[in-house]
Amino acid sequence: MTTRTRSHRILLIDDERSIRDLVVRQLATELPDIEVIPIGDPETQQRAIEAGDFDLVITDYQLEWSDGLTILREVQARYPACPVIMFTGTGNEEIAVQAMKDELYDYILKPAHMVRLSASVRGALEQHKEHLAKLQAETLLARSTATLAALVNSAPVGITILDTEGKVTLWNRAAERIFGWRAAEVIGRPLPTIPPEMAEQHRALREQVLQDRAFTDLEVIRRRKDGTPVCISLSTAPLRDAQGRITGILGIMADISDRKQAEKTLQESQGRLKQF
Repeated sequence: MTTRTRSHRILLIDDERSIRDLVVRQLATELPDIEVIPIGDPETQQRAIEAGDFDLVITDYQLEWSDGLTILREVQARYPACPVIMFTGTGNEEIAVQAMKDELYDYILKPAHMVRLSASVRGALEQHKEHLAKLQAETLLARSTATLAALVNSAPVGITILDTEGKVTLWNRAAERIFGWRAAEVIGRPLPTIPPEMAEQHRALREQVLQDRAFTDLEVIRRRKDGTPVCISLSTAPLRDAQGRITGILGIMADISDRKQAEKTLQESQGRLKQF
């Protein structure tokens, strides 16, 4: 469904032509920026609903081919953000209560309350605009979240997030490759990579980050799932919520075991050369 900037489109479903003409004139006079599509038969109604190019539906309750509750539910099923107004002279209190439970925007008796219709249409169109904006924001957020997740998982370095209690809330694929634990094995648990002899050092480091300190390229020893040690270059920083409160710790880890081994080999070679 689309919202046109030049005009809002309204489906007006009523089997009485005189009522359709009256509503079209009323709305055209008070709301010149809208386009009313009068519908007086089931075929035209079905085509219009399937096309979806409208922002609001006004329907009678008792129609020759259907009823307002059925139309309300069909519109909601297809276009949840689209408001529906029931403008009827054949309904009753029970129908009105049921329609409002089904999230009808407004229930107006005709023709006695005709003057209410324009104001109700304005309110419904504003609600529709707000709903569309919310849906668009949610869609953008979902796309951004998916993009961020893809970036994190494709990163060449291990990325993890700990909550303030030290439990893992994020563990990317590079972390799985470095340490051998799958995300499902570590999420919600304390880091399994800390050797017992490094536990106190890790606790002290975590406390410092939670006190708003960041560290870059710390060389630390961690362990893999098979128990073997791995040398890691670790960078950490506190994570904050929208109010600026620290909610966790970001850790970025690079496996530098090969580099450290190469440095050790070079040092040993240089030491042997000095002996000659």
